[in-house]
Amino acid sequence: MGAGPRPLRHGTQKGTAVLGTQNLALRAAAGAGVVLAVLAGAAPAQAADQRSTIRTTVSCSAGFTGSAELRLERAGSSVWATVTSYKMSSNGRSKGNVNVRIVVPGGPSSVSSNSADAMRQDGAWHALGLTRGYDTSSRAYAEVEFVYDKKLADDPRCFASSVHF
Repeated sequence: MGAGPRPLRHGTQKGTAVLGTQNLALRAAAGAGVVLAVLAGAAPAQAADQRSTIRTTVSCSAGFTGSAELRLERAGSSVWATVTSYKMSSNGRSKGNVNVRIVVPGGPSSVSSNSADAMRQDGAWHALGLTRGYDTSSRAYAEVEFVYDKKLADDPRCFASSVHF
């Protein structure tokens, strides 16, 4: 039979894409501290009940580094983005934020889900499970915002974008 999913490693992003029993090719391009990628060679229009899933890791920096493991899913005209885990550079505080939003390029707006003001900033991976869904038949991508909590100072933030799905 066919080969299994092919892992992607490019810059600060790694992932596996699987659509039914078909593999999807991913092309990644990095720029300005934000990781972007595009799906190439996607299968023709899929039945509404067929689900495609992409797992990937994104990172960004703004005086600190934030990384998130994402699960991106599409079934018919519905998409979901889930931050399954995250890590933020260590400063001993635990009031950071990890937010996820779905963006439809050229669309009217984006939708987001925000974490509690309690994300740990200790350089270790932590489970999260923050999910956002959206109904669109257009291609979309997920964006993860990291807000790094600082004591008695403005909180810096950075954004990391995912593959289109």
